[in-house]
Amino acid sequence: MQPRHRFLLAAILTLYGLGIVVFSQCRSLDRDEGYYAAAVRLVAEGKTVYRDFFYPQAPGVPYVYALADRAGGNLASLRLVSAATSILMVLLWSVYLVDRHRDAPRVAFLALLLLALDPHLAYWNVTVKTFGLGNLLLTAALVSLYFAVEHGRKLGYAVSGLCSAALISVRLLYAPIAPVLLGWLLLKAIRHREPNDRQRFVPALAYAAGLTLGGLPFLAIFLSDPQAVYFGNFGYHALRAAPPGWPERAVYVVKFLTVNVCDPYLVLGLALALVGFCSKQAADRSGFLRLTVILAAVFALGTATPYPLNAHYFTGTLATFLVPAAALGIATIGRRTAALTAAAVVASGVLLLLGSPFLAKAQERLRDLVDAGQPGPAVTAGRPVSDVGVVRSEKSLASFKAVAQYVRTVTQPGDIVLSFWPGYVYESGRRFFPGLEDDFGLAVSARLSATQRAAYKIASREDVLTAIRNRAPKAVVIGGYWMDDLYPGPDSAEQRDVYKALDASYRLGRTLDGIAIYLHRD
Repeated sequence: MQPRHRFLLAAILTLYGLGIVVFSQCRSLDRDEGYYAAAVRLVAEGKTVYRDFFYPQAPGVPYVYALADRAGGNLASLRLVSAATSILMVLLWSVYLVDRHRDAPRVAFLALLLLALDPHLAYWNVTVKTFGLGNLLLTAALVSLYFAVEHGRKLGYAVSGLCSAALISVRLLYAPIAPVLLGWLLLKAIRHREPNDRQRFVPALAYAAGLTLGGLPFLAIFLSDPQAVYFGNFGYHALRAAPPGWPERAVYVVKFLTVNVCDPYLVLGLALALVGFCSKQAADRSGFLRLTVILAAVFALGTATPYPLNAHYFTGTLATFLVPAAALGIATIGRRTAALTAAAVVASGVLLLLGSPFLAKAQERLRDLVDAGQPGPAVTAGRPVSDVGVVRSEKSLASFKAVAQYVRTVTQPGDIVLSFWPGYVYESGRRFFPGLEDDFGLAVSARLSATQRAAYKIASREDVLTAIRNRAPKAVVIGGYWMDDLYPGPDSAEQRDVYKALDASYRLGRTLDGIAIYLHRD
């Protein structure tokens, strides 16, 4: 690679790194970040997922992020971990692209820009969720497999298997990837031109060894409490949203894909990947490129299994699979005419603006600024009026930090804080109310027996009401959209009971952007 190409590559990586770090510190809150952050804190304190607290995902994320939390972490520092995973992901793909297209650096740079500018990857990678770590492990599994296949680095097969197992431990939606990769390696061995060559099965065996080794931590957690692990990964999701019959579900999936997959930037990536997949160069000796497209299809089908579907299940990851095919697509149209390649770059920038979630978030921020100085919502079903002043969304990091800071000032270390969204308790450094470490558990608690709730570490609504009446928590944080699916309707009898108990045992300390903090009556 020429010096000017090295400089350009360094510039792209540096600008991307700076941009993703800055964005990680201003991106609005995602509701799931509350229970992920809570799980990180609990693991950092030595507790085990599922056995010691309810957790509705595969267990990998809390154990990785707990390293940052032990160093005095908060949500901002955890998001820096997410930003780091995204930077490493782009770095690994740059290594692949420079090697694969060493004779056409222009192709490598355009493909890298296409990846770095992807709004879906950026938007979800910076959250404290599965996306950043998952996309990094997926990239590591594919890139290490590429170097093993193309350059004979046999250790790469084991590394790929290890990363695949870790990927599954991050989120079970990635589980189909491992058997497809292992089957592909076995098929290559069976089709080997020299059937008597005993070494032909080494790649598959090395991958299986890495997969087994990487799966041991998850196995250890499973053995600690199999029933709780099963409920956290399967039973809870079946209770929360039981899917309809397959005919109705098929119609639902088709409608969902029609509406959500027609994102301009996603369409651009898919179109380039399709061109690359259909090109003559795709039929290479190793078959790696077509394997990545097959994996993308398998993953996309897998993301259609949860109910209800969420677009970010696949838009937040799909581009990671398509890097090799999209790069070859750029190379293919570039050979025919340089104008088409240049048009692809321009189109990517335009479509980034049109299809980016950033645009919607910018509009939200503008509305927040317009509403500055306006009074908050009026009293409804016992809810207090918000402080008059700058009104921000409770989803903003500024509002989140303000609530946590107030809780920190009015409580002491070791105090229990009952919050219907655990993110505030995490950020304040206080103790969680037992069974409310995850706000989603309360939504299914009524469908569980007392024995099941005790086994799965989920509080009931009655537990919450009794604790408030007995003034067990030092403070209670209530309100906001976090409660939407915990209590049906803003004026429900259950919500009125909660506010009635609060009025009897607590006093309103302060409200911030619709979030009310109640304190003991002295």
